[in-house]
Amino acid sequence: MIDLPRSSFYYRATPRTTKLSDTELVTLIEDIQDELPCYGYRRVTHELCRRGHLVNHKRVARVMRAAGLGIKPRRRYARTTDSNHDSPIYPNLYRNLIPDRPDIVWVADFTYCLPSTIRRALSGWASRLSERGLPVRSSFPQTPQPR
Repeated sequence: MIDLPRSSFYYRATPRTTKLSDTELVTLIEDIQDELPCYGYRRVTHELCRRGHLVNHKRVARVMRAAGLGIKPRRRYARTTDSNHDSPIYPNLYRNLIPDRPDIVWVADFTYCLPSTIRRALSGWASRLSERGLPVRSSFPQTPQPR
């Protein structure tokens, strides 16, 4: 047997990387973000590692913050308003009105109500009025009752 420690037998030298200056690191990060624009500092650090540049993630974060290389945050909401339509746009009649007592201005938005929901609500309202003996004129067909 060879008188050699096991760790020395299995040791594999890794190639030493040259120390990168901050300006060189910024150019590398810019190249990565040109290819992959949604990458933040963690993914950029991993990509630098894949390309053979061992850089600490804290240094990458500091350099990206100093150079203004942050990612563009994704929108976390869905755009629901479609302003590009041919329908008339009605003016806001109460733009400059400041109510001085309650029950002056009432506002409702039926944008996302389903027609069946509205029909059920109106039929329930009409049935309550007719139970009280008030006249109700129905202009919509009755919805079938659930089984």
